[in-house]
Amino acid sequence: MKKLIVFVAMICTLIFTVPFNANAEFGLGYEGVIAGNFLQGISARGWVENLGYEINLFQSTIDVDAEDLGFDDSVDILIYGGKILFAAVVNQNSKFYLGLDAGMGSVELGDEEFDVMSFGPLFGAEYRFQEMPELGFNWEVGYKFTNLEYDDEDVELGINGISISIGVHYYF
Repeated sequence: MKKLIVFVAMICTLIFTVPFNANAEFGLGYEGVIAGNFLQGISARGWVENLGYEINLFQSTIDVDAEDLGFDDSVDILIYGGKILFAAVVNQNSKFYLGLDAGMGSVELGDEEFDVMSFGPLFGAEYRFQEMPELGFNWEVGYKFTNLEYDDEDVELGINGISISIGVHYYF
């Protein structure tokens, strides 16, 4: 709960401070990891000239039915994270950017809870149709280093690999 309060406070801070910069853009929308982790979430993204940021909240529930192993439960995943972006190429309707992604959260498997941390580099593009400049469509490819830790025992699991995500944001 404490992590969720920090996330909401960060969003509120961005909503109320970024629009006061004359060159700033701020958008709310969807971001989903479609290859790598299969997470869907809400997103806040902003740009101040060539520098951008994004804050995400991902949630997922996976039902697991493994009767042979004696397990029939669900896995709940809650991850919040952020990105720092640099637009290396800016055209009239598009941006090609490079960035860094970091996140943390928890995975609940039955009565067990694991802490999750991830980080990694990424590159992507955002495109806005000339007829609808308030909508920004983006795709990203990144390499994520993910670490799951269980507190009671010294259990640690590293999941590293390529992730692909897509998103759409409405800019105010």
